[in-house]
Amino acid sequence: MKYLLDTHIWLWSLLEPDKLDANVVSVLENKGYAQKVSTRK
Repeated sequence: MKYLLDTHIWLWSLLEPDKLDANVVSVLENKGYAQKVSTRK
C-alpha cells in the first residue's frame, strides 16, 4: 500500500510523535508501506 504524508505529519513523526494517532504511528513504522511526503514548490 502507498501513503502520501502531509508535511506536518512527517515533521510530527520526527519531532513530536506524541501528537500522532496510534494508527498513523502503525503505518509509519510498517516497512511494508511505501511512504511519500507531499511538498509545495
